[in-house]
Amino acid sequence: MEKQDFTIKRTKVECYKIRDEKRGSWADITIDVTGDHSGRISISSDYGNYANYWGACGSGFKQFLTDLNIDYAADKFKADNWFDLDKTLIDYKNQVIDCRRNESITAEKAREIYDEIKELESCSHESEFIVTIQNQDELMKFFNYQPNLSHDITPQFRRFWKVIWPVFINELEKEMIWIEIGEENNFPEVKKEPYQIRARDYDDSIVTITIKDMWDVKKVSENFVSWRLL
Repeated sequence: MEKQDFTIKRTKVECYKIRDEKRGSWADITIDVTGDHSGRISISSDYGNYANYWGACGSGFKQFLTDLNIDYAADKFKADNWFDLDKTLIDYKNQVIDCRRNESITAEKAREIYDEIKELESCSHESEFIVTIQNQDELMKFFNYQPNLSHDITPQFRRFWKVIWPVFINELEKEMIWIEIGEENNFPEVKKEPYQIRARDYDDSIVTITIKDMWDVKKVSENFVSWRLL
């Protein structure tokens, strides 16, 4: 048996555990920054599981993630292949109406096709739709036996993007603020706002202040000589 030479490298990754105790929503988002402009993200959540690797981000990986839009992300996470029955049938009906308006089909033929379209409304999933439409003779002829099916971003991913993703991105942006002011090592592991900070001002006085949100830490760094979280 040929000997196989494997190498194993252990690296540190970051896992963001997001929880909403009221609604029961949750997500574990793991980031593996593999280089200055590359990284991998893996998502496990009650809104689905997603993962992708980017080898050339053009910026730091976390900054890159904050700039993503839903269409691009859904494509990379393979979450844009949901069969949209309603849109498919609406497109079919509109094409029949357009052909009837320009008189390329008769009123009788349009009614036959329209009735066959209505028979597709009860299909519950894509495979059933494909089987059913094969038996709609007038409709198949109308589309030259090549009817288009409309696909869209999955409703589950849309909910993830609306509920979980903004929370995650907000956290990344806060981290980048701390990195910008050179305090990334002091970024708290557990976020329990508001925060108590002990700071030294430019008159060498020691004060204790409260900040309501991690965003305010940049203002603290600009107005005090030094500070630390309590």
